[in-house]
Amino acid sequence: MTETHDAPFKVRIGLGIPSPGWWKSGFGYALTTMIGHFERSHLSIPEDRRPELVTIVIDGHLPQVRHQIAGTALMEGCTHLLWLDTDMMFPADTLTRLLSHNVDVVGANYPRRTYPHVPTAHYGGGGREGTVWTEDDKRGIEEVKHVGLGVCLMHMRVFEAVDAPYFAF
Repeated sequence: MTETHDAPFKVRIGLGIPSPGWWKSGFGYALTTMIGHFERSHLSIPEDRRPELVTIVIDGHLPQVRHQIAGTALMEGCTHLLWLDTDMMFPADTLTRLLSHNVDVVGANYPRRTYPHVPTAHYGGGGREGTVWTEDDKRGIEEVKHVGLGVCLMHMRVFEAVDAPYFAF
């Protein structure tokens, strides 16, 4: 006999914030407006089915902190992990837009902080190589070899498919 469960699937999103010990004010503003937008956009959903947000902030050296955040998200039962670096600014609907793509990994292409300020996304394979230059008129998503984690949503099954440590320089 197969057992059935009436409980609805619950989305639980970890907001993974690796911190150098400080946040830029623009990041704080972007984070609070994104959380507010996300919460307001789900008010019509019954409370027991609303997505939950879990904030995970850890200070320290980036590879270790990213590993700790991923581990914490796994322990917290998160279904997704949204990476947000404290020097990033993003629109209020960022989380909603990234979730809507329904893929295992989706991120924003942004310029590197250090010179040369080239984008973090790069093509690799399929006849396309090199840096991804995102133009203002580009819409949707495209497959890349890698993208920065400054603003990046991952389904937690990504971490279940690889061995730790998850990050290294």
